[in-house]
Amino acid sequence: MSRALVALLLALLLGGSARAESDLLELPGGLVERYRLPGGPTVLLQAFPDLPAATVAMVVATGSAADPPGKRGQAHLLEHLLYRATPDFPRGKLLVRYEQIGARSGAMTTHDHLVFWESVPRPQLELAVKAEAGRLKSLSADDRDLARERELVLGELRLRLNRPENRLERALDGRLRGAPSAEELARDLPSITLADLQQRYRDTVRRSNAVLVVVGGFAPRDVRRQLAALFPSEQEPPSPPAPGSAPPAEDASPVQLLGPPMVEFLYPLDGENYLPFSLLDAALEAPPGVRLFTQLDPIQGVYRIRVSPSPGQTVAETRSWLAHALHAVAKSGPDTIAAARNRALSNFYHRLEDPATRAVQLALHESRGSLGQLIDFPERLAQVAALSDQLLSPERAAQGHLDGEPGEARMEEQDQDQAGDRLIAAQTRKEEDVAAPRFVRHELENGVTVLIQTVAGLPTVTVRGYLEGGMLLDPPERPGLTYLAAGLLGTGTTHRKDAAFSKSLRELGLEMRFEPGRQAISVEGWMRRDQLAQWLELLSEALRNPAPSEESLARARVQNLRRLEQNSPEDRALEQYLQRIFPAGHPYGLPPAGDVRTSREASSAEVLAHLNRIARPDRLVLVFSGDVTESDVLRRLRPGLTSWYVDHTAPPMTVPPVTMPAASRLDLPSSGPYALVLIGHPGPARRDSDYYAFNLLNQILGGNPVSSRLARRIRDREKLGPLAESRLLSTVGPVPWAVVLKVQPDKVDQALAVVREELEALRKQAPTDAEIRQAVQGLEGRLQVSQGTAAGRADLLRNLEFHRLSDSYPDAFAGLYRHIRAADLLAVARRRLHPGNLVVVVCGPGGESPSTGPKQ
Repeated sequence: MSRALVALLLALLLGGSARAESDLLELPGGLVERYRLPGGPTVLLQAFPDLPAATVAMVVATGSAADPPGKRGQAHLLEHLLYRATPDFPRGKLLVRYEQIGARSGAMTTHDHLVFWESVPRPQLELAVKAEAGRLKSLSADDRDLARERELVLGELRLRLNRPENRLERALDGRLRGAPSAEELARDLPSITLADLQQRYRDTVRRSNAVLVVVGGFAPRDVRRQLAALFPSEQEPPSPPAPGSAPPAEDASPVQLLGPPMVEFLYPLDGENYLPFSLLDAALEAPPGVRLFTQLDPIQGVYRIRVSPSPGQTVAETRSWLAHALHAVAKSGPDTIAAARNRALSNFYHRLEDPATRAVQLALHESRGSLGQLIDFPERLAQVAALSDQLLSPERAAQGHLDGEPGEARMEEQDQDQAGDRLIAAQTRKEEDVAAPRFVRHELENGVTVLIQTVAGLPTVTVRGYLEGGMLLDPPERPGLTYLAAGLLGTGTTHRKDAAFSKSLRELGLEMRFEPGRQAISVEGWMRRDQLAQWLELLSEALRNPAPSEESLARARVQNLRRLEQNSPEDRALEQYLQRIFPAGHPYGLPPAGDVRTSREASSAEVLAHLNRIARPDRLVLVFSGDVTESDVLRRLRPGLTSWYVDHTAPPMTVPPVTMPAASRLDLPSSGPYALVLIGHPGPARRDSDYYAFNLLNQILGGNPVSSRLARRIRDREKLGPLAESRLLSTVGPVPWAVVLKVQPDKVDQALAVVREELEALRKQAPTDAEIRQAVQGLEGRLQVSQGTAAGRADLLRNLEFHRLSDSYPDAFAGLYRHIRAADLLAVARRRLHPGNLVVVVCGPGGESPSTGPKQ
């Protein structure tokens, strides 16, 4: 876009005195307006009028590096207190309010900044902007708040340092940037007083060193008007000199700690080297048997490389291989660099897909003075012909390794994978005053169903879809055969053997995943807009001409056997719960991976024949969401997917009927400070007329983890444990419904009694009008926030199409829950809640292993 056109657009968009103080920047994905409020922070606005949600992010230029000696951890404590309360929302009321409206929010402390963000339904944007402004006005905390947050910070520290790779990560950050050790933090945190934090706030949390960003669906004029009222022109007192950062450790020898064998290099990442490290990240590959994990983290300002040795390889040999691999990338030829540029560009756009990540990155780049690096990235990337050997030198990195303990290091940062986290509430929500984003639906002659939703923004396309059937297609004598076969999709075709298929995806920077499940084989993909034809060609090849190698099948067998034989106690709790709420032999009560015998004995011919039987066009659904048009998709589907026909009859799919189970209880052994409890029974089917009222009841009972009835009683009033929620799992047929608790092991029976009391209360008396309004607002708001990303929009359309409900998509945005009255809820509670038929599974200390399990 020419500078003259930018100036013209600027003149049209801005008015009055703001005109001389504003810039209009050409960021990938849309124009960004930047201006400085005379009495407030620097502001960046990127508006997408069609989106039903918006994200606000704010960063303040003070981080852990500014913690004074003897007070390490001060910035982290300050972040916790500012996140939890503002002058208008003291004592955690802001987080309660966010949960009530279905918002997502978060905060973090980096080396040089405090970071806050929230994604909210569009009509609630004023609340989020006001909250961020409040954080710049005063620190709303007392000694009770400090004690509470200090314990949370110490708990976070203990939890993270339970894993050896996290201990190594902290040690390397100390070598690289002088970050405090765990011992320093544990020593200093108890001595930090409220007076210390108030002084730190006055000295460093200032409007002049803050950046506020709004991204998503909003009217810029409204936000400018609100900010002008929140930050009247006034001078701040001069800030004191910033304290110096703690110097990095001078010791350059590798850090060595005990743990499963792993090598890590940690490089500093800034605006100047962001591009070359992006290219390195795209170019670095590991040979078979070596597990490689890389993390390009512009928010924390580091680039991390982790490698686990292959069998028989020592840690020293792994470090030598990594150093050689880095040197080889620096010496790469033009073809390798060109392929890496292609992948790096895709990765760049992918990192901007999530509105919260985009908003935080914009704020941090602006605050660090490197926004130009972000704006010019695609253009500068196209000009890179080689990488600097000096930049990639291992000597520039903090190095360390784990060694001396058996086992496998975990190669990714993940939340604890617990059974309750997979009982996900159904996505059927909406928001007031927001129209449903338009989509079109086509059924092709061969049975393929296509849904297309055009939303301008980043030049990217997200795909969600499925092959209908899942484990419902398993032969009776081969439970788990679909899981085994579908796991081989994308591992090799008749045209691209074994790793050649995944190599093609990687070289192009494309994503394509197939995930077998109970009801369907999910299809997920991502690409740049100009790569749509290439992605569809590869999809057609994977579905029409699968040819997995014996090596791929052997790997799939091993993975399945590990899943079946090495499940965590939490995984077993979920499996046992599903077995007990469904009748014996019901497919939803069986593990998707089937049994050990199928994984061991199914021949390659049997697996391939089953794969060809279940992959068929009349059971394929694809949803496209992003910067793509209807004509683009329909044209690119030809001829690969439109010419796909099969002669054999579709295998039958039947969901057996479900009866209400008898009450039962199972206790499973597990260690840890809390017992995990699952308690519930089947709920109404997704297409049942009672479903929406039941979902609303679920929201009132435990769907809101902050202010629901169960949360207020079990967590807040009776203090039995930290978690009390209720959730629905979206399935064909009756849905699994469960209350999920984490409570003290000696309080399990008391918590179960509370659950039964609350269920009886819902059956005796209808919820109040205030409870209903709050629950409706939470369900609607959560939907709207989910629709702020292409993935969220595609997920919702896929979910509705799966249940034959895509024609009700506009209803989800038009008050679907608002016609439900208190009397309706009472009637549904009496029909659908059965306290006398509750299935209970407790995973905690003192339990016993079940006598039954997957058939051998």
